[in-house]
Formats: sequence, structure tokens, C-alpha cells
Amino acid sequence: VMIGRGKLKHGSKLPPEREFARLLGVGRAALRQALKALSTLRIIESRVGQGTLVSQSTSGLLTAPFDFMVLLNAITMQELFEVRKALEVELAGLAAERATEETLLLIESVLESQKANLDNPEAFLKEDLRFHGVLSIAVNNILFTAMLESLSCLMFETRRKLLQNEKDLSNSFRDHQNIFREICHRDKAG
Repeated sequence: VMIGRGKLKHGSKLPPEREFARLLGVGRAALRQALKALSTLRIIESRVGQGTLVSQSTSGLLTAPFDFMVLLNAITMQELFEVRKALEVELAGLAAERATEETLLLIESVLESQKANLDNPEAFLKEDLRFHGVLSIAVNNILFTAMLESLSCLMFETRRKLLQNEKDLSNSFRDHQNIFREICHRDKAG
């Protein structure tokens, strides 16, 4: 309620438990259960010496529900790939429209790191995921970032196996170079 009304924002410290329960008009046991649920969803986080805070990062907010769906076999890796592909294509197009010079330089630095790791699948994979994360930064849409980060966490192992079996990582690298070129040309359709 307080987050929704803007009284608590990212990074805000929650009131002490007794005061918080009084403010919300609930018992402390009910408050503890609610805080535990919010913590599980990564909406709040406890820090030693600082108390309980509203999370500053959206990273992982959607991961728990997605992980749960995978555990229940409610979604397959193919379905995850389809959704990720749809998101990433739109993301690249929006990046072509919105990327600043600063984010273009950031994308370029990720590509340089990928190139340097063409013989190291594990390091290349980290840079591969970072490439898509930087595109979401270029788009400047927090929901894209949260969704992509959550899907990337789920796709990490699948991508790892794929890239480790690939003898030549230059194909993936070349694809990223082509995407970057189209973004630099501001070609959304490209």
C-alpha cells in the first residue's frame, strides 16, 4: 500500500516492525508473513546494520515466479526461447531508436569483450547475456530490463550448453556485431 502510494520508494527504509504494524493496522505476526512474502519476491531486502529496505533493483523480481513455472513444467525451454526472442527483437529495434552515444559506447565495449573471449565459452556467455542487458539499458524501459534479466537467468544453462558445444563462437559474435551496426544506423527494421 505504502509503495503503491509513493510513500516508500526504491531504497526506502521500512519503519520498525512495531511501528509498521501500527501504521498498517495489522498484527505483528501478519506483518512478518507479509514481509517474508515480499522478501521472497525480492521486493524488499534486509541488510545488516541498515534494516529492511525496498529493493533498489528490479533484477530478479520476476525470476521466482518464472522459476516456479519451470519447476512445475508449466513452460518449456522452447517457450522461454520464443518469448525471449520476441522480446529481444523488439528490444533491438527500440535500441536503434533510443540509444544514446553513451549506451552505444557501452554496447561496443561489450562486443570488444566478447571478441576477446571467443575461445572461452563461459566468459563469452556472460558477455552474451550482458550484451542483451545493455540493450535494455539503451531502451530505458525498466519492465524490459526486469523481464529480460529474469528470462536470462532461466536461459543461462541452456545457452551455456549451446555455446560450449559450438566450436566457433564467432557466429554469435557476428550476429551481435550486425545488431549493433543496425542500432548505430538507427535502423529499427534492420
